[in-house]
Amino acid sequence: MTVSFFDKQIDRIGTWAEKYEARQTVFGRADVEPLWVADMDFATPPFVINALTERLAHPVLGYTQAPEAVAQSVCDWQLRRHDWQTQTQDLVWLGSVVSGLYLAVQALTQPDECVMVFTPVYPPFMKAVIDNSRQLVTVPLLNINQRYQLDFTAIESYMCSRNITLLLLANPHNPSGRVWSKETLNTLAGLCLKYHVKVVSDEVWSDLILDQRTKHIPFASICADISAQTVTLGSTSKTFNLAALQTGYALITNAVLRQKFRRQHTLTRASEPNLLGLHALQAAYSDDGVRWLADLLMYLHGNLALVASELSGSGVDMMMPEASYLIWLDFTQRFEAQSDLVRWCVDVCSLGLSSGTHFGEVGKGFMRLNMALPRSRLALALASLKSL
Repeated sequence: MTVSFFDKQIDRIGTWAEKYEARQTVFGRADVEPLWVADMDFATPPFVINALTERLAHPVLGYTQAPEAVAQSVCDWQLRRHDWQTQTQDLVWLGSVVSGLYLAVQALTQPDECVMVFTPVYPPFMKAVIDNSRQLVTVPLLNINQRYQLDFTAIESYMCSRNITLLLLANPHNPSGRVWSKETLNTLAGLCLKYHVKVVSDEVWSDLILDQRTKHIPFASICADISAQTVTLGSTSKTFNLAALQTGYALITNAVLRQKFRRQHTLTRASEPNLLGLHALQAAYSDDGVRWLADLLMYLHGNLALVASELSGSGVDMMMPEASYLIWLDFTQRFEAQSDLVRWCVDVCSLGLSSGTHFGEVGKGFMRLNMALPRSRLALALASLKSL
């Protein structure tokens, strides 16, 4: 694998790609460079395509039962990448990480209970709470020198005073790409144990670690007690660009929590796994996947260096991501109204970025940029941003 694989320009127009087809609706223009939806404009790995092609050579696509070997590939991957020992019995197949957020809120909370999230955060975290008529408690992250930190004083205050029974955690963080340290996760785990707060840890970005000085730590791996009250969500969708195959999973070591989660999943009548998604996952979680991921991370490192270089001195600040291919851009010193910032990005820069307020009110003045595209296109997008 060479970097030329990621430099290849791929025309996605007419392929039903949301980030392209929805531009007119979302931005009022169909010609903006789409750097919003968090999928990559790189080809899906060829060994994954080969696995799908091989399966499609068989003419029957019927109801599916996931074999033990595929579940084992998930456990093997977690051990290999994150030093986390899990069992196949812990696994529940999902349509996506987002469906896992919704299922967890439904299964593990009651309508009179509160669910905590740290903002800014991926919008479905908040929607999963609101859509299920639970009480949403938002705790803003502290922005210390363009690096988010948890506000433990506020977290404990809310846990003391509100009926909080569930925390939704982005680990690593979306939109900033922050990788939470072991010290941070230990402190958070201590509070969750003290106040009997269950945790859903979304770890979909855990394989895309950009800063080699950091290490992703599965929240459930902190200790046996916190594992017993944690649901871990994962997927191949971000790492291997497989979002369309709608295949994710939950890892739940506590049998009681897992039974509650499974029961709610059964009630949705949407618990059957995606046949092609399972084949793709098994191909991705392999030696081929390890090698391909190393090449992808090398390319993303180059893209990140380009972003940092081009924006230096431009008047646009950024949080340096430690994980993911997302960049959290800070325009707070330049724009007072979010609507003016959004229109400037669209009308002046011809860029379709994710508006910061979608991630909570504390996202005012920010925009999220997806850098997972060929470097030549990224360079053009960054040149337009420098017109501020």
